[in-house]
Amino acid sequence: MKKYYIVKNNTQQGPYTIEELKDINISKSTLTWTEGMDEWTNAENIDELKEVLMKKPPPTPSSANTNTKKKLLLGKSKAIIALILFSILLIYVGFKDISSIKSTPISVYIDIHKTTIENMAKNYHWYERPSQDEFIERVVEDITYSIRISFYLIFVGLVLLFIGILLMQRKFFKHKLLMKNKVE
Repeated sequence: MKKYYIVKNNTQQGPYTIEELKDINISKSTLTWTEGMDEWTNAENIDELKEVLMKKPPPTPSSANTNTKKKLLLGKSKAIIALILFSILLIYVGFKDISSIKSTPISVYIDIHKTTIENMAKNYHWYERPSQDEFIERVVEDITYSIRISFYLIFVGLVLLFIGILLMQRKFFKHKLLMKNKVE
């Protein structure tokens, strides 16, 4: 009876009979040698070992799909976490803007607008100055606009956070269902 030597993990092992090789997990590319051969060759090139290599069926489609689904779920998890973090950032920036608007005295806004109007008058030879009422109206419009933008940031952040939480729940339940099917 022929004996075969194999290379596994860069180490020569053997000798093995064909029956022993069936129990060892060899692949088509496992280097193999037996008496009468000049050099090592892949197991698929030795006729007697073809039955040993054929005993392993290919992976079932469901196990291949499971691995693909796991990879997809992991990729989706990262995207959902990024969405949730981005939404939290938007909410934070919105509240930060509102708190800075609230804590800034109105006189600072008035001074900023006065300086802007004076610079425009100097640089662009703009001599017509707005009336006091128009000036105050512009300041109030700018503050209102800033507050509106802050509320939009908070609103968009909350919507994205809600979507992220829904997606995370959906992903969790899919994963739970996937694991339940795997156990059965």
